[in-house]
Amino acid sequence: MTAAGEKRHGAPARGLSAREVVATAAEAAGDGKVTVGQLIDAFGRRAVGTLLFFLGAIMLTPVGAIPGAPLVTTVLVVLLMGQSVVRKGAPWLPAWIRDAEIDSARLRAGLQRIEPWADRMDRVTRPRLTALFDPSLTIGWSIGCIAIALSMIPLGLIPFAAAVPSLSLALIGLGMINLDGAAAALGAAVALVGGWLVLTTLTAVPV
Repeated sequence: MTAAGEKRHGAPARGLSAREVVATAAEAAGDGKVTVGQLIDAFGRRAVGTLLFFLGAIMLTPVGAIPGAPLVTTVLVVLLMGQSVVRKGAPWLPAWIRDAEIDSARLRAGLQRIEPWADRMDRVTRPRLTALFDPSLTIGWSIGCIAIALSMIPLGLIPFAAAVPSLSLALIGLGMINLDGAAAALGAAVALVGGWLVLTTLTAVPV
């Protein structure tokens, strides 16, 4: 059952496999055009983890080397994770982002191309260490992700150095989607490496 289906039928919260993430997006695509807001709403409360995963993954591509990309990603992560503390369900985004339209046919074609990768991902991720996602830890994860995103700004001065916090965010987002505490914990460990890089970068800058 997709995330949208769980929401309609009131099913208990559970992890979503990568294949189910793809299926949820394909179901929301419909025909003609689909807006970013419609896609986000389809994931409901899992939209934060899904967006966090995609933001981190995109920054691992050559897009991450584009000047200003780390700053834009940082702003979006702060916006997303800040809201996760004070509200439930799909996150609020500016109207110009929510109303942006995507061609449904192209979206479905793209989703079909990543299905094999989703299957590979499902072989190594599964719900485990779910206690790490207890509601009492939400603030901790939010603050941690914001700190990780902020580290992208100084690391953006070093070519591709922002890949470290980007990988961390992608792993934490993946963990949130699938309730895989091991993936999220690995992301946190990667963040420690990113923190060390930030300190090294800052101390190397002449005063």
